[in-house]
Amino acid sequence: MLWELGKEFPAQLLENPVLALLCLENLNLVDVIPIDTLICLFNLETVPDYLKQGLFYAHVQVRVAIAKHPNTPVHLLEQLAQNLEPRVRWTIAENPNTPVHLLERLAQDSEPGVRGEIAESPNTPVHWLEHLAQDSDKWVRRGSARNPNTPVPWLEHLAQDSEPQVRVAIAHNTNTPVPWLELLAQAPEPGVREAIAANPNTPVPWLELLAQAPEPGVRRAIAANLNTPVYWLEHLAQDSEPQVRVAIAKHPSTPVYWLEHLAQAPDGWVRRAIARNRNTPVPCLELLAQDPEKMVRHAIATNPNTPLDTLKRLESDPYMGKTARTILNKRIEQA
Repeated sequence: MLWELGKEFPAQLLENPVLALLCLENLNLVDVIPIDTLICLFNLETVPDYLKQGLFYAHVQVRVAIAKHPNTPVHLLEQLAQNLEPRVRWTIAENPNTPVHLLERLAQDSEPGVRGEIAESPNTPVHWLEHLAQDSDKWVRRGSARNPNTPVPWLEHLAQDSEPQVRVAIAHNTNTPVPWLELLAQAPEPGVREAIAANPNTPVPWLELLAQAPEPGVRRAIAANLNTPVYWLEHLAQDSEPQVRVAIAKHPSTPVYWLEHLAQAPDGWVRRAIARNRNTPVPCLELLAQDPEKMVRHAIATNPNTPLDTLKRLESDPYMGKTARTILNKRIEQA
């Protein structure tokens, strides 16, 4: 009760002599104070030393939670940015409210994980992205390769990196120039080609080529790409790998007759994807409402195009009844 009141009235909580006594008796008291209450206390103009010291001794999970909280004041972020525990500094680097001067300090951190988070941050100044693109650690360079603000010349430089993880990040980056996407589409590593297959800027001729790749992961990425031509969606709808057919079953451009065909697939994950697709014809939805797999029937219950009478029948389903009833009532209210 004391802590809940402290969230609403933090100044009054600090004035309560009981709090000071509790902190003196238990250096780990900060661990039991709810995070939201702690944040309110640290946002006050004056924070007593015993509370600051208590934070120093707090469990690492408490420090991490404070470091990621959206309302943590800058002075507290500055204090935590000097913490010896790398996880705390990583979290500071991830926090979108961390000021630029702290990002710049953490860009020079001894821990590669911290520098990697700074390299990925959308708030990191460009000159630091350029600096981190030359880091000796591959995970830091990967962070710069992922960042949408990294200048194109550095993306081109990183596209030639010796580490596949860095080139995968470049292949995913939507700012990577098309000539480099085309070059990376020919990479020997499946992970790089899979990222190219998923990139919305990859030219159609390369999508068509990658649709014939021997690796299922590459073909699945092509099956999920919104720019893949319909005739290749039709081809991949017949793929031997369920993960590829699942992607086709989810695709908004898959022709209706292939949705109908895949609704009868032996693999339950394919049928569930069909049950979720908003383009699936009503007769297929009605058929899949009787599917032996619970996950398929659940997908039918959540599809906004499922007829109300089908939802009413699902009310008697021992596994889906509650879900179907909730959705049915909501749709009736909205009608």
